[in-house]
Amino acid sequence: NLAMRAGATAQQIIFAGPCKSRAELQVVVNQGIGQIHIESFEEIELLSEITSAEEKEVSVAVRVNPSAQAAAGSMRMGGLPSPFGFDEEILDSVLRRVEGTPGLNLIGIHQFAATQVLNADDLLRQWAHAIRLGQEFRKILNRPPAVIDVGGGLGIPLYAKDNPLDLNALAEGCKTLPSIPQNC
Repeated sequence: NLAMRAGATAQQIIFAGPCKSRAELQVVVNQGIGQIHIESFEEIELLSEITSAEEKEVSVAVRVNPSAQAAAGSMRMGGLPSPFGFDEEILDSVLRRVEGTPGLNLIGIHQFAATQVLNADDLLRQWAHAIRLGQEFRKILNRPPAVIDVGGGLGIPLYAKDNPLDLNALAEGCKTLPSIPQNC
């Protein structure tokens, strides 16, 4: 509600985070929120129950807890067992499960490897990994994802010893990131 009061439309909102309640998901489905990022098998079933009861369909992305090679930064999420999202190693079964679940329109993935990353090379490595996950999505489902959410955003210096993220290096590095062919 706060985002909509600030001027965002429901379609512009992404609802993400662990431990979503039935009541929260009910509101999100009824308000027509643009995307819901799914974090557990229980959430898949709960969301399907809600969409079936409301006779609605929602766009969803699967949150992926990436392998250790994608983790970097001061607040790492990837590469370790985590209650946040699905481990990369089971991506195939998760995507197939969501794809076959009534009421869910699987549009992409959400990798969240880390946050507060201040090193351009580390961010580029994470983003390249997210794109590789998108390529896996394409191989598994025989269609490209519409959305690849690369994760934790750009780090900002919080402490005197922190160096700012080199945005020029990040922009240059983006030119070398892999792509996902659109024609499967």
